[in-house]
Amino acid sequence: MIVPKELITERQGLAMMVLFIIGSTLVVGVSDAAKQDNWLSVILAMIMALPILMLYARLIHLFPGKDLYTIIHQVLGPIAGKAISLLFVWYAFHVGALVIRNFSEFLSEIALTETPQYFIQLVFVLLCIWAVKGGIEVLGRWTSFVFNILLVVAIGLILMSLSKINFANFTPILDKGFRPVIDGAFSVFSFPLAETVVFISILSFLKPGASSYKVYNLSLLIGGCIILFSVFRNIAVLGFPFLSTQYFPSYITVSLIDFGEFFRRFEVLAAVVFLLCGFVKVSICLFCTATGIARIFNVTDYRIMTAPVAFLMINLAIVIYPNMQEMFEWMKVYKYYAIPFQVLLPLILWIGAEAKARFTKNQYS
Repeated sequence: MIVPKELITERQGLAMMVLFIIGSTLVVGVSDAAKQDNWLSVILAMIMALPILMLYARLIHLFPGKDLYTIIHQVLGPIAGKAISLLFVWYAFHVGALVIRNFSEFLSEIALTETPQYFIQLVFVLLCIWAVKGGIEVLGRWTSFVFNILLVVAIGLILMSLSKINFANFTPILDKGFRPVIDGAFSVFSFPLAETVVFISILSFLKPGASSYKVYNLSLLIGGCIILFSVFRNIAVLGFPFLSTQYFPSYITVSLIDFGEFFRRFEVLAAVVFLLCGFVKVSICLFCTATGIARIFNVTDYRIMTAPVAFLMINLAIVIYPNMQEMFEWMKVYKYYAIPFQVLLPLILWIGAEAKARFTKNQYS
Protein backbone atom coordinates (compact mmCIF):
# COMPACT_ATOMS: atom_id res chain seq x y z
CA MET A 1 0.00 0.00 0.00
CA ILE A 2 1.30 3.45 -0.88
CA VAL A 3 2.55 5.55 2.05
CA PRO A 4 -0.29 7.90 2.93
CA LYS A 5 0.02 11.48 1.67
CA GLU A 6 -2.90 12.76 3.71
CA LEU A 7 -2.09 14.28 7.08
CA ILE A 8 -4.10 15.09 10.18
CA THR A 9 -3.32 17.39 13.09
CA GLU A 10 -3.12 16.46 16.75
CA ARG A 11 -6.48 18.18 17.28
CA GLN A 12 -8.12 16.15 14.53
CA GLY A 13 -6.67 12.92 15.89
CA LEU A 14 -7.87 13.90 19.37
CA ALA A 15 -11.38 14.69 18.12
CA MET A 16 -11.68 11.39 16.28
CA MET A 17 -10.43 9.35 19.21
CA VAL A 18 -12.67 11.03 21.79
CA LEU A 19 -15.78 10.53 19.64
CA PHE A 20 -14.66 6.96 18.98
CA ILE A 21 -14.33 6.31 22.72
CA ILE A 22 -17.71 7.74 23.66
CA GLY A 23 -19.32 6.43 20.43
CA SER A 24 -21.63 3.56 21.27
CA THR A 25 -20.74 3.70 24.98
CA LEU A 26 -23.15 6.58 25.60
CA VAL A 27 -25.87 4.57 23.85
CA VAL A 28 -25.62 1.11 25.42
CA GLY A 29 -23.86 2.19 28.61
CA VAL A 30 -21.14 0.31 30.46
CA SER A 31 -21.20 -2.91 32.45
CA ASP A 32 -23.39 -2.71 35.55
CA ALA A 33 -21.35 -5.33 37.40
CA ALA A 34 -20.54 -2.88 40.22
CA LYS A 35 -24.07 -1.42 40.40
CA GLN A 36 -23.96 1.91 42.29
CA ASP A 37 -20.14 1.68 42.31
CA ASN A 38 -19.90 1.73 38.50
CA TRP A 39 -18.32 5.18 38.62
CA LEU A 40 -15.40 3.64 40.55
CA SER A 41 -15.07 1.03 37.80
CA VAL A 42 -14.72 3.77 35.17
CA ILE A 43 -11.96 5.53 37.15
CA LEU A 44 -10.10 2.24 37.65
CA ALA A 45 -10.51 1.38 33.96
CA MET A 46 -8.93 4.71 32.95
CA ILE A 47 -5.93 3.93 35.17
CA MET A 48 -5.68 0.40 33.73
CA ALA A 49 -5.90 1.71 30.16
CA LEU A 50 -3.11 4.27 30.47
CA PRO A 51 -0.12 1.88 30.11
CA ILE A 52 -1.64 -0.05 27.19
CA LEU A 53 -2.51 3.17 25.36
CA MET A 54 1.06 4.35 25.90
CA LEU A 55 2.19 1.07 24.36
CA TYR A 56 0.08 1.86 21.27
CA ALA A 57 1.62 5.34 21.13
CA ARG A 58 5.11 3.85 21.46
CA LEU A 59 4.54 1.64 18.42
CA ILE A 60 3.57 4.71 16.39
CA HIS A 61 6.63 6.55 17.69
CA LEU A 62 8.95 3.70 16.70
CA PHE A 63 7.52 3.59 13.17
CA PRO A 64 6.62 7.17 12.22
CA GLY A 65 4.33 7.37 9.20
CA LYS A 66 3.71 3.59 9.22
CA ASP A 67 0.25 2.20 9.80
CA LEU A 68 -0.56 -0.82 11.96
CA TYR A 69 -0.36 -3.31 9.10
CA THR A 70 2.98 -1.99 7.86
CA ILE A 71 4.36 -2.20 11.40
CA ILE A 72 3.16 -5.81 11.70
CA HIS A 73 4.78 -6.67 8.35
CA GLN A 74 8.10 -5.08 9.29
CA VAL A 75 8.26 -6.64 12.75
CA LEU A 76 6.96 -10.14 12.01
CA GLY A 77 7.88 -10.61 8.36
CA PRO A 78 5.66 -11.22 5.30
CA ILE A 79 4.07 -14.56 6.21
CA ALA A 80 3.39 -14.15 9.94
CA GLY A 81 2.70 -10.48 9.26
CA LYS A 82 -0.16 -11.25 6.91
CA ALA A 83 -1.65 -13.76 9.36
CA ILE A 84 -1.59 -11.26 12.26
CA SER A 85 -2.80 -8.48 9.98
CA LEU A 86 -5.77 -10.63 9.09
CA LEU A 87 -6.62 -10.94 12.78
CA PHE A 88 -6.59 -7.17 13.22
CA VAL A 89 -8.67 -6.76 10.05
CA TRP A 90 -11.23 -9.12 11.53
CA TYR A 91 -11.25 -7.21 14.81
CA ALA A 92 -11.83 -3.81 13.17
CA PHE A 93 -14.47 -5.37 10.90
CA HIS A 94 -16.21 -7.07 13.84
CA VAL A 95 -16.24 -3.93 16.01
CA GLY A 96 -17.69 -1.96 13.10
CA ALA A 97 -20.49 -4.52 12.70
CA LEU A 98 -21.18 -4.47 16.45
CA VAL A 99 -21.50 -0.69 16.47
CA ILE A 100 -23.79 -0.70 13.42
CA ARG A 101 -26.08 -3.16 15.21
CA ASN A 102 -25.96 -1.09 18.43
CA PHE A 103 -27.26 1.95 16.61
CA SER A 104 -29.85 0.18 14.48
CA GLU A 105 -31.27 -1.40 17.65
CA PHE A 106 -31.24 2.01 19.33
CA LEU A 107 -33.09 3.72 16.47
CA SER A 108 -35.54 0.84 16.13
CA GLU A 109 -36.33 1.07 19.82
CA ILE A 110 -36.72 4.84 20.24
CA ALA A 111 -38.04 6.14 16.92
CA LEU A 112 -38.13 3.96 13.80
CA THR A 113 -40.09 1.09 15.31
CA GLU A 114 -41.70 0.04 12.01
CA THR A 115 -38.60 0.47 9.85
CA PRO A 116 -36.57 -2.67 8.99
CA GLN A 117 -33.18 -2.60 10.65
CA TYR A 118 -31.48 -3.41 7.36
CA PHE A 119 -32.71 -0.12 5.89
CA ILE A 120 -31.51 1.84 8.95
CA GLN A 121 -28.11 0.18 8.72
CA LEU A 122 -27.87 0.79 4.98
CA VAL A 123 -28.49 4.54 5.29
CA PHE A 124 -26.06 4.78 8.20
CA VAL A 125 -23.31 2.86 6.40
CA LEU A 126 -23.72 4.74 3.09
CA LEU A 127 -22.75 7.91 4.96
CA CYS A 128 -19.72 6.11 6.39
CA ILE A 129 -18.67 4.93 2.91
CA TRP A 130 -18.87 8.52 1.69
CA ALA A 131 -16.73 9.73 4.60
CA VAL A 132 -14.05 7.03 4.24
CA LYS A 133 -13.79 7.45 0.49
CA GLY A 134 -13.20 11.15 1.09
CA GLY A 135 -10.05 10.20 2.95
CA ILE A 136 -8.86 10.36 6.53
CA GLU A 137 -7.96 14.03 6.19
CA VAL A 138 -11.55 14.94 5.25
CA LEU A 139 -12.92 12.81 8.10
CA GLY A 140 -10.44 14.47 10.46
CA ARG A 141 -11.46 17.99 9.43
CA TRP A 142 -15.18 17.17 9.73
CA THR A 143 -14.75 15.54 13.13
CA SER A 144 -12.68 18.45 14.40
CA PHE A 145 -15.42 20.88 13.28
CA VAL A 146 -18.24 19.10 15.13
CA PHE A 147 -16.13 18.08 18.11
CA ASN A 148 -16.61 21.25 20.15
CA ILE A 149 -20.33 21.33 19.43
CA LEU A 150 -20.83 17.72 20.49
CA LEU A 151 -18.66 18.25 23.56
CA VAL A 152 -20.70 21.25 24.68
CA VAL A 153 -23.99 19.40 24.09
CA ALA A 154 -22.81 16.26 25.91
CA ILE A 155 -21.59 18.26 28.92
CA GLY A 156 -24.71 20.45 28.82
CA LEU A 157 -26.99 17.41 28.97
CA ILE A 158 -25.06 16.12 31.97
CA LEU A 159 -25.35 19.48 33.76
CA MET A 160 -29.07 19.79 32.99
CA SER A 161 -29.63 16.50 34.78
CA LEU A 162 -28.33 17.89 38.07
CA SER A 163 -31.82 18.83 39.30
CA LYS A 164 -32.83 15.14 39.11
CA ILE A 165 -29.90 13.82 41.13
CA ASN A 166 -30.47 11.73 44.23
CA PHE A 167 -27.21 11.04 46.06
CA ALA A 168 -28.85 8.29 48.06
CA ASN A 169 -28.59 6.17 44.89
CA PHE A 170 -24.83 5.84 45.54
CA THR A 171 -25.23 4.07 48.84
CA PRO A 172 -24.13 1.70 50.19
CA ILE A 173 -20.65 2.22 48.73
CA LEU A 174 -18.68 -0.99 48.06
CA ASP A 175 -21.55 -3.03 49.46
CA LYS A 176 -20.31 -6.16 47.62
CA GLY A 177 -16.63 -5.39 48.11
CA PHE A 178 -14.06 -4.42 45.50
CA ARG A 179 -14.34 -7.47 43.24
CA PRO A 180 -17.41 -6.21 41.27
CA VAL A 181 -15.61 -2.89 40.77
CA ILE A 182 -12.62 -4.71 39.24
CA ASP A 183 -14.93 -6.77 37.05
CA GLY A 184 -16.66 -3.61 35.85
CA ALA A 185 -13.32 -1.89 35.26
CA PHE A 186 -12.17 -4.81 33.11
CA SER A 187 -15.31 -4.37 30.99
CA VAL A 188 -14.84 -0.60 30.58
CA PHE A 189 -11.16 -1.16 29.77
CA SER A 190 -12.05 -3.45 26.85
CA PHE A 191 -15.12 -1.47 25.79
CA PRO A 192 -14.37 1.21 24.80
CA LEU A 193 -10.93 2.36 26.02
CA ALA A 194 -8.63 -0.33 24.59
CA GLU A 195 -10.60 -0.45 21.33
CA THR A 196 -8.41 2.52 20.40
CA VAL A 197 -5.84 -0.06 19.27
CA VAL A 198 -7.24 0.61 15.78
CA PHE A 199 -5.84 4.16 16.02
CA ILE A 200 -2.34 2.79 15.52
CA SER A 201 -3.33 3.02 11.85
CA ILE A 202 -5.15 6.35 12.11
CA LEU A 203 -2.37 8.19 13.95
CA SER A 204 0.15 7.15 11.31
CA PHE A 205 -1.34 10.09 9.40
CA LEU A 206 -0.30 12.62 12.05
CA LYS A 207 1.69 15.57 10.76
CA PRO A 208 5.45 15.46 11.42
CA GLY A 209 6.21 16.67 14.92
CA ALA A 210 2.77 15.77 16.28
CA SER A 211 2.73 13.51 19.32
CA SER A 212 0.77 10.27 19.41
CA TYR A 213 1.37 10.18 23.19
CA LYS A 214 -0.42 13.50 23.59
CA VAL A 215 -3.37 12.37 21.47
CA TYR A 216 -3.79 9.13 23.41
CA ASN A 217 -3.37 10.79 26.83
CA LEU A 218 -5.81 13.64 26.20
CA SER A 219 -8.33 11.35 24.50
CA LEU A 220 -8.29 8.98 27.47
CA LEU A 221 -8.75 11.90 29.85
CA ILE A 222 -11.55 13.65 27.93
CA GLY A 223 -13.38 10.56 26.67
CA GLY A 224 -13.00 8.76 30.00
CA CYS A 225 -14.31 11.76 31.95
CA ILE A 226 -17.37 12.09 29.70
CA ILE A 227 -18.16 8.40 30.29
CA LEU A 228 -17.50 8.84 34.02
CA PHE A 229 -19.85 11.82 34.33
CA SER A 230 -22.51 10.05 32.24
CA VAL A 231 -22.32 6.94 34.45
CA PHE A 232 -22.40 9.11 37.57
CA ARG A 233 -25.47 10.98 36.28
CA ASN A 234 -27.31 7.80 35.28
CA ILE A 235 -26.79 6.27 38.71
CA ALA A 236 -27.76 9.49 40.49
CA VAL A 237 -30.95 9.96 38.45
CA LEU A 238 -32.19 6.42 37.82
CA GLY A 239 -30.53 4.37 40.54
CA PHE A 240 -30.41 0.59 40.90
CA PRO A 241 -32.12 -1.78 40.36
CA PHE A 242 -34.15 0.34 37.88
CA LEU A 243 -31.02 1.31 35.92
CA SER A 244 -30.10 -2.33 35.25
CA THR A 245 -33.46 -2.88 33.50
CA GLN A 246 -32.83 -0.16 30.90
CA TYR A 247 -31.21 -0.96 27.57
CA PHE A 248 -30.31 2.67 26.79
CA PRO A 249 -29.77 4.34 30.19
CA SER A 250 -28.35 7.68 29.01
CA TYR A 251 -31.26 8.21 26.65
CA ILE A 252 -33.77 7.41 29.41
CA THR A 253 -32.00 9.74 31.83
CA VAL A 254 -31.96 12.66 29.39
CA SER A 255 -35.65 12.09 28.59
CA LEU A 256 -36.43 13.05 32.20
CA ILE A 257 -34.98 16.55 31.77
CA ASP A 258 -37.53 19.34 31.47
CA PHE A 259 -37.67 23.08 32.07
CA GLY A 260 -41.33 23.96 32.38
CA GLU A 261 -43.85 23.21 29.66
CA PHE A 262 -41.86 24.47 26.70
CA PHE A 263 -38.36 23.03 27.09
CA ARG A 264 -38.64 19.28 26.88
CA ARG A 265 -37.62 16.34 24.68
CA PHE A 266 -33.90 16.87 25.17
CA GLU A 267 -33.48 13.18 24.38
CA VAL A 268 -33.80 14.12 20.69
CA LEU A 269 -30.65 16.22 21.05
CA ALA A 270 -28.96 13.35 22.85
CA ALA A 271 -29.90 10.95 20.03
CA VAL A 272 -28.26 13.27 17.48
CA VAL A 273 -25.05 13.33 19.54
CA PHE A 274 -25.12 9.54 19.83
CA LEU A 275 -25.56 9.10 16.07
CA LEU A 276 -22.75 11.48 15.14
CA CYS A 277 -20.37 9.72 17.53
CA GLY A 278 -21.45 6.37 16.12
CA PHE A 279 -20.88 7.63 12.59
CA VAL A 280 -17.27 8.47 13.48
CA LYS A 281 -16.68 5.11 15.17
CA VAL A 282 -18.04 3.04 12.28
CA SER A 283 -16.09 5.17 9.78
CA ILE A 284 -12.86 4.55 11.69
CA CYS A 285 -13.51 0.81 11.82
CA LEU A 286 -14.36 0.78 8.11
CA PHE A 287 -11.20 2.70 7.25
CA CYS A 288 -9.00 0.34 9.30
CA THR A 289 -10.60 -2.74 7.75
CA ALA A 290 -10.31 -1.44 4.19
CA THR A 291 -6.68 -0.35 4.61
CA GLY A 292 -5.81 -3.70 6.18
CA ILE A 293 -7.31 -5.70 3.33
CA ALA A 294 -5.58 -3.43 0.83
CA ARG A 295 -2.25 -4.02 2.59
CA ILE A 296 -2.68 -7.81 2.73
CA PHE A 297 -3.59 -8.09 -0.96
CA ASN A 298 -1.19 -5.36 -2.16
CA VAL A 299 -3.96 -3.08 -3.43
CA THR A 300 -2.62 0.45 -3.88
CA ASP A 301 -5.85 2.32 -3.06
CA TYR A 302 -7.88 1.25 -0.03
CA ARG A 303 -10.91 3.18 -1.32
CA ILE A 304 -11.62 0.35 -3.75
CA MET A 305 -12.28 -1.93 -0.79
CA THR A 306 -14.50 0.49 1.15
CA ALA A 307 -17.96 -0.25 -0.28
CA PRO A 308 -17.63 -4.08 -0.39
CA VAL A 309 -16.32 -4.13 3.19
CA ALA A 310 -19.13 -1.84 4.35
CA PHE A 311 -21.85 -4.02 2.85
CA LEU A 312 -20.27 -7.10 4.42
CA MET A 313 -20.34 -5.26 7.75
CA ILE A 314 -24.09 -4.74 7.34
CA ASN A 315 -24.61 -8.42 6.68
CA LEU A 316 -22.63 -9.37 9.76
CA ALA A 317 -24.52 -6.78 11.83
CA ILE A 318 -27.82 -8.35 10.81
CA VAL A 319 -26.95 -11.95 11.71
CA ILE A 320 -24.66 -11.32 14.67
CA TYR A 321 -27.48 -11.35 17.24
CA PRO A 322 -30.95 -12.90 17.07
CA ASN A 323 -32.36 -10.11 19.27
CA MET A 324 -31.47 -7.14 21.46
CA GLN A 325 -31.22 -9.25 24.62
CA GLU A 326 -28.43 -11.30 23.04
CA MET A 327 -26.65 -8.07 22.08
CA PHE A 328 -26.38 -7.06 25.72
CA GLU A 329 -25.43 -10.58 26.80
CA TRP A 330 -22.51 -10.45 24.35
CA MET A 331 -21.16 -7.38 26.16
CA LYS A 332 -20.45 -9.63 29.15
CA VAL A 333 -18.31 -11.91 26.96
CA TYR A 334 -16.66 -9.23 24.83
CA LYS A 335 -14.06 -8.29 27.47
CA TYR A 336 -12.52 -11.77 27.19
CA TYR A 337 -12.81 -11.94 23.42
CA ALA A 338 -11.08 -8.56 22.94
CA ILE A 339 -7.99 -9.17 25.11
CA PRO A 340 -5.86 -10.87 22.39
CA PHE A 341 -6.47 -7.96 19.99
CA GLN A 342 -6.14 -5.19 22.55
CA VAL A 343 -3.34 -6.48 24.77
CA LEU A 344 -1.59 -9.70 23.74
CA LEU A 345 -0.91 -9.02 20.05
CA PRO A 346 0.11 -5.36 20.58
CA LEU A 347 2.41 -6.50 23.41
CA ILE A 348 4.08 -9.03 21.09
CA LEU A 349 4.43 -6.34 18.42
CA TRP A 350 5.92 -3.90 20.91
CA ILE A 351 8.51 -6.42 22.15
CA GLY A 352 9.44 -7.23 18.54
CA ALA A 353 9.58 -3.54 17.60
CA GLU A 354 11.80 -2.63 20.56
CA ALA A 355 14.14 -5.53 19.77
CA LYS A 356 14.29 -4.50 16.11
CA ALA A 357 14.94 -0.85 17.02
CA ARG A 358 17.73 -1.81 19.46
CA PHE A 359 19.32 -4.19 16.93
CA THR A 360 19.27 -1.49 14.23
CA LYS A 361 20.78 1.05 16.65
CA ASN A 362 23.58 -1.32 17.66
CA GLN A 363 24.26 -2.18 14.03
CA TYR A 364 24.92 1.41 13.09
CA SER A 365 26.62 2.50 16.32
